[in-house]
Amino acid sequence: MRHLECRAFGIVGSTPTSDTNMGERSLKTRGESVVSKTTAKRFDSSLPCQIYGYSSVVECGSHKPKVDGSIPSNRIELLDFKNDNLIGGIEMETMSVQRGLMELKTLGNRITRATQQPFVSFYVGDKGAPQGFKTPDEFSSYAQGRFDSATDLIKRRNAIKAAIIQSNAVTKVTVAGKSMTVAEAIDRKDSIVHEKVLLQQLQSQFSEVTRRVAAQQQVLDARIDKVLEEEGGKDRKVDDADHARIVKNAESRYKPNLVDPIGIRKVIEQMEEDISSFELDVDASLSEINARTDIEFEVK
Repeated sequence: MRHLECRAFGIVGSTPTSDTNMGERSLKTRGESVVSKTTAKRFDSSLPCQIYGYSSVVECGSHKPKVDGSIPSNRIELLDFKNDNLIGGIEMETMSVQRGLMELKTLGNRITRATQQPFVSFYVGDKGAPQGFKTPDEFSSYAQGRFDSATDLIKRRNAIKAAIIQSNAVTKVTVAGKSMTVAEAIDRKDSIVHEKVLLQQLQSQFSEVTRRVAAQQQVLDARIDKVLEEEGGKDRKVDDADHARIVKNAESRYKPNLVDPIGIRKVIEQMEEDISSFELDVDASLSEINARTDIEFEVK
């Protein structure tokens, strides 16, 4: 096993991973996530680590360019300790999440166009050529170039998307006074329709039951009035005991009884407030955090 030196960060034995956290690569020691590169110098310089799938013990040099400018700050150079020969490099690109989302839209259109190009053809005879081209070699060069372009666009799109997903999973945002990850905010924005459906059902059912309870209460009142009239007549006055008896008997048969185990009125009010405040604030909050959050991904 060759021992490799990584001169992209300032820690011996600590290695950046492809995970992102608020625009800074996380560092790992002994396979456990630690804090970002800004505080990396606090770590034990003797810990062995791995970088981007290289199964080798590595050292990390300064993240900033060396005095002679030989190592760019956005490039991870791997060197053979014994021979000091450059054996590989990983170039990283940094951008804001907001810019990444904008580029994803552009890349989608570019990929669609790039995948509609001719990648295979044919010609007839020894001296023929594919239609629209002077020679088979000309077509081969064109097709290979278009294929490389399409695959490069797809790789870039996937790298940006993966970096955004990783960032969203750990980046916190406050929406309507509640703290959550960006991923949780996006998911609720997409799935809040279910909350709205539930709220609509609660409102509809509460309105219908309230109407029916009121109608049944009118039936009860009419029944009590009828019995009082029948028993009292024009000349006889119904005393309090008879009145209470008549009301009790009528209520036992006609009184509406609301069954409300969830306290539906308060639930409706709370859901209306939560949904309204979230929808009012979520887009602005996401735009603000996306503009402040950086992602970093490998340039293929």
